[in-house]
Parts: sequence; C-alpha cells; structure tokens
Amino acid sequence: MPPDQYARAAVDAALHVQVEIERVELPPGTSGEAVVMGRVARVFRGPPEMLSSRISFEVSCLRENDDSPPSGTLWKRVEDLEQAKVIETYLDRDGQGGFHVPRWQSFIIHEVTDMPLFLVTEEEARRLEDAFGPPRTRARRFLHAMNSVLLVHGPVLLLGLGGLAAISYFVWTLVEWQRTP
Repeated sequence: MPPDQYARAAVDAALHVQVEIERVELPPGTSGEAVVMGRVARVFRGPPEMLSSRISFEVSCLRENDDSPPSGTLWKRVEDLEQAKVIETYLDRDGQGGFHVPRWQSFIIHEVTDMPLFLVTEEEARRLEDAFGPPRTRARRFLHAMNSVLLVHGPVLLLGLGGLAAISYFVWTLVEWQRTP
C-alpha cells in the first residue's frame, strides 16, 4: 500500500492518543487481531476528557515465525505486543461505541511522553500524496492512466496478441498447405 494512504489515515483519524496497556488478548493460533485494553495516558488529538478513560481496540499481530500475508497490513509481533507497556495510536470510532485503528496506525513505545512520537501532519500527508498518490495535473493523470491500463490490461493484451499470432500462423499454414500439390 502506498505510504500516502497510511499518512492520510493518520491525519484524518479522530483521535491520536498514547495508551498505557493493561491487558492484551491475543488471537488464537497464528496471525490475527489482538485486543489491546488500557487507559488513555495522553490525548494529542481528540476530546481532552478522554484522558484516563479505559478503552480497547484491535491491533493486527503475528507470531515470530509466521509468514506475513501479502497485504498492506502493518503487523505487530505478538511477542512485542505481549511485553508492551504503552502504545501510541490513531483511532476512529467503529460505529458500535468502540474504537478501531485506521490503516494500522499504532506504534509500541517504551513510555508515555509529553509530545507524540509518531506525529503525521497535513503537510506530510500532502507531500506523500504528491509523491505517491493520484496525479493532479492533466499530463500526470494521462501518464497515470496509461500506466494503470498497461499494468492491468497489458498481460491480457499480450496474451491476446499471442493468440492472434497463433491463429494467423495456423491460417497461413492451411493456405500454404492447400497451395502445394
């Protein structure tokens, strides 16, 4: 997943907090979602009355020897999550009164700090969008569209051209075969 999408998720999140972890419920088996429960120790964005509130949210994690499935998921190691005392995270409401971490924007830290350790600004998100996001000028939009077409349809086009060439060769062979006495 392009870095601009992670940055945009952090900038657009309703909350940016540090949470003192009280308990972690690990997923059974291998990779999955661990439920992190704790107390809000710092509020960098969001209502100040959240300070000292008890909250819970899920964090994607996998065990040390697990293979990371291909995706944009930013996995935490189960072993690190089990030992963690504090996590800095961006959060949104999940629609059922709980919280969720947008685009895996959570970071295990050693201790509660007065300033955020993982601050993503609007300027940083825009810089990454300019570098990795959809192009904004007409020429860049055209080049982006052509790259998308070639990446998505290029293999199909090559297979189609190969099939057409095979059919053409077959027809030519039949015509030549008919011409020979």
